[in-house]
Amino acid sequence: MKSHIVPRNAFSLIELLVVIVIVAILAALLFPTLARAKAKAHSAACLNNQKQIGLSFIVWAGDHGDQFPSTVDAEEGGSKGKLTTWQHFLTISNELVTPKILHCPTDKARQVAGDFSDAAWGLQTMTNAALSYAVGTAPRSATPRMHLACDRNVLGRDGQGCGPSDIYGVITQLRVTDDPHWDGSMHFNVGNMVLADGSAHQFTRATLVRQMINPDGDPNCSLKPN
Repeated sequence: MKSHIVPRNAFSLIELLVVIVIVAILAALLFPTLARAKAKAHSAACLNNQKQIGLSFIVWAGDHGDQFPSTVDAEEGGSKGKLTTWQHFLTISNELVTPKILHCPTDKARQVAGDFSDAAWGLQTMTNAALSYAVGTAPRSATPRMHLACDRNVLGRDGQGCGPSDIYGVITQLRVTDDPHWDGSMHFNVGNMVLADGSAHQFTRATLVRQMINPDGDPNCSLKPN
């Protein structure tokens, strides 16, 4: 009695190569879309971080005569005259709760601090290396369009001073005449900024320039975590 042998179906080498090529083409088509979606999500997370930072500053100001830390003397709990950015954010540590929101997920050059302590993973040890954001050094509650914080890659006129915060020689000035803009190290052609009214915005180069035409007065300046 003869046995009936059922032939097995199998891919030929050519068919396998065709499938691999098709998969490679689909991956190449999808990768830019996925990369853009990821970048957009990171940018949204960064903007949300700055909203939380702005709220923390506003809560702190509510307990200090509507003044922000950079214009309040250290003896009164503020950070006036402090020359490093992390010290200004440390001042509002109770309001921030965690220093993790001081890091933007697109910022590969900076690390994430685990807490505000002087432990190896703390902000007091990591200092500016754990910051993705610059701090505005002249805002007041009465000047809602001036900024409280922004992406650290903001560019303007460096080496300037800020009278309200008593900080000189390390400030980045952002007047319209200083051509304020962003470099490409964090977001693509845009940057984030939170204002003294608590609103957070994403600005292009052009809209940042328009924002710096500020009826609230000068100076528009930032202390960057260099």
